[in-house]
Amino acid sequence: MERWQQRLSYGASDLACNLVLTLMSSYVLIFYTDVFSIGTSAAGSIMLAARLIDAVMVVLLGIAIDRTHTRWGKSRPYFLFGAVPFGLAVILVFWAPELQASARGIYAFATYTLLSVMYSLVNLPVSSIAPALTTDPWERSLLVTTRMICAMVGVTIVSTATSPLIAALGQGDDRRGYRTVSVLIGVAAALLLLGAFVFIREKAPAKPLEKGDVLGDFKAMDGQCVLFAMIGVVFYVAYCFRGSSILYYFTYNLQRPDLIPMIGIFGTLSGLPALLAAPYVLKHITRRLAMFLSVLTYALGTLLLVFGQFSAALYGGLVLTGMGFYMVQMVSFSTGPDVIDYCRCKSGRDIAGTYSALSTSISKLSMGLGSCWPTTATTLMPLSPATTIWPGRQLILCGPPRPWAASRQALCGFSCSSAPWCW
Repeated sequence: MERWQQRLSYGASDLACNLVLTLMSSYVLIFYTDVFSIGTSAAGSIMLAARLIDAVMVVLLGIAIDRTHTRWGKSRPYFLFGAVPFGLAVILVFWAPELQASARGIYAFATYTLLSVMYSLVNLPVSSIAPALTTDPWERSLLVTTRMICAMVGVTIVSTATSPLIAALGQGDDRRGYRTVSVLIGVAAALLLLGAFVFIREKAPAKPLEKGDVLGDFKAMDGQCVLFAMIGVVFYVAYCFRGSSILYYFTYNLQRPDLIPMIGIFGTLSGLPALLAAPYVLKHITRRLAMFLSVLTYALGTLLLVFGQFSAALYGGLVLTGMGFYMVQMVSFSTGPDVIDYCRCKSGRDIAGTYSALSTSISKLSMGLGSCWPTTATTLMPLSPATTIWPGRQLILCGPPRPWAASRQALCGFSCSSAPWCW
């Protein structure tokens, strides 16, 4: 019973983070352009700049975690002190007060940066605390599996319910709908993090480090740490590009916003069987092979999304990308504690916070690039007059709706009017 309490509490911490992360990655861009009346290029620049600041802050936070020593442990106190500010930051981002155009950009930048930093404050400890929960590899796999299933629940809830809730609670006023939904998610995230603080116990605390030896911590990270960081770059750029553009795709390209909940149902719940099987699969194949197969699955699913429309290929693409995404996350998160233990054994240093910070920092930079690219591409590349519909709607196709033409346009560098292969 005690082990399941630990597993579920650990999962609740990532459930809180993923409720907010999914709202940030999928809804902030379309909220800025279609509700808060910020241009696409400005919105993309705001998100990228905030990620750059956050990428620096998260490294400092990781260094701080490695030098935190309290009666609650090293990572756990951050759940307590970060929960309420995190929830408030979610609400502020989607509050959308009545402001002049220039003030809207400043407000959006300030609140999105605040939310990004607060997210790091509570999310980084989710990774850095893992080696201190147990040293048993099997138990670590189960902890990560529970964490990923809870994360999936969070993604599914937001992906499936957010659009209907905005419509129902806003009653025709999207601004009020976004505000109400952000309050619900912000409060829920804060309560989940406070619950995680209460029930999680750091059972394998590391020996204290000498303060100030930051350079030595970075030197203690070997090639395995760098490899996992580079995998994160490629994967998160692709993931956030998809997350930022897929709502536009369903809303404007397919002209079927009613299908947006299918993103959560097919694109998220499809990862559940993969997660349940993962601890047993990892017993029989190497994690290198598991990572390769996971990335391949995600890539195949993306291709199906590109070429599918109202067919089985579209739903098959959502299923495969969901399975691939969660398997990549599962392999990465379950391997992280082992990499930290290996570096600790070699160097005699506990680098859980620093390693998690480096990995998270690179991921955030990648997420910023992935979120910014769709808006930058559509602003810089020549569009035919049929595409100039409204700031935030420039991802719509020239002429009749055809699937993923905007994404193909962004990738090949030509407008639909001048490049017939951009179907």
